[in-house]
Amino acid sequence: MPRTTSTEEMLQIEAIVAGLAHGAGIATIEAELERLHGHKPNRRTLQRRLHKLVADWCARLTPVHVQVQQHLFFSIHATA
Repeated sequence: MPRTTSTEEMLQIEAIVAGLAHGAGIATIEAELERLHGHKPNRRTLQRRLHKLVADWCARLTPVHVQVQQHLFFSIHATA
């Protein structure tokens, strides 16, 4: 059974991403998490967390926002 992701962990990642107004690659997010926790997170785990944040956010959107959803999805996967 997969480990449950804590709400605190997801909120922290969301706050980091929100603070990067002009966008950033996954390496920037990793570096910020390393600065906060003293160790670098597993990249694949971070990718899954980011994917979950995007999926949760997109689930709240109306069909008008499909282009934004696709852009966000491909942006995350392009930086991997």
